[in-house]
Amino acid sequence: MKILVIISILLFTLSCESEDLNQTQTELEQDANVILLTLDGVRYEEFFNSDIFNRYWSKHAHQSTVLGHPNKQSKVRIANFSVLSLPAYKTIHSGKRSFCFTNNCGFPKEETLSEKLLRVHNWHQSKVAIISSWFNICYSAVRSLKNVLNSCGNKPLRLSDHDEININQTIDLPSWEGRKDKYTFQHAVKYIINHRPRFLHLALLDSDEWAHKNDWKNYIKSLKKYDLYIDQLFKLLENLGDYGNKTTVIITTDHGRGKGKKWTSHGKTWHARKIWMALKGPNIPHKGPIDHKYEVNHLHIRPIIELLLGVKDIYGKKRILKLFKDQLIQ
Repeated sequence: MKILVIISILLFTLSCESEDLNQTQTELEQDANVILLTLDGVRYEEFFNSDIFNRYWSKHAHQSTVLGHPNKQSKVRIANFSVLSLPAYKTIHSGKRSFCFTNNCGFPKEETLSEKLLRVHNWHQSKVAIISSWFNICYSAVRSLKNVLNSCGNKPLRLSDHDEININQTIDLPSWEGRKDKYTFQHAVKYIINHRPRFLHLALLDSDEWAHKNDWKNYIKSLKKYDLYIDQLFKLLENLGDYGNKTTVIITTDHGRGKGKKWTSHGKTWHARKIWMALKGPNIPHKGPIDHKYEVNHLHIRPIIELLLGVKDIYGKKRILKLFKDQLIQ
């Protein structure tokens, strides 16, 4: 009898919390948009350094909610056992832990975040896109390249207004496999201006590549360029009126890096599990770096995005109920 009472209480509590979540969703910005910006392999030590991300910390952080600051009670971690890029991106797009343990796993077999958004909202295919400097991110974001508009690695973006960028990226190649971030960002800016996406994953890569080459100077240079890109992105959204006012930007990384001499790697160092996350948008509190009770990890990203974009059957709904208790979204 006691067990039945306990179960009944739990079900009632979950039902009430679910109703609260649904009520919150109706109060969120209608016709919302989300841009997910990932900066590959950027440690929290550098992200929270205002000399490196000067524009972000002087102009945008106070209008954001920022997680993972080392001086705050703020635990943000990767969700997988493997501290590698592809498993992390698979978790972000699937909403569950990945059993991929290399960077060479194939396409996912279950519906991804982008595919679900197109299905449930019946949006035109031009309204959702994956634009990434690293091709393998497509192995996390779509079951088939035909399902979602994408340009991963040096693959061209098949939109008529991107022809010049498509040509330039094939002439000016990086020393690694993929595309230079400057062309990925150019694609994203033009795409946002001309197509007003409802969801875009913009994924940058240069930072991780320079780090693996043990090139600290160019690693820091790439981060300062990211700081500029973030500032330009927010300025762009400010100039896009109603569209920009309804857009939430989520910035994070797939993994951290090692400490000291191990800064060039991440796969076998526990320190690299520490990450960070920053959110700015119409329903995000303006608190800057915050304390919070519950751990946040990659598993929270998909349900947050689905919540903001009005998906009723949110994948991983229970995970974000705790975020509301921490008032990460209002």
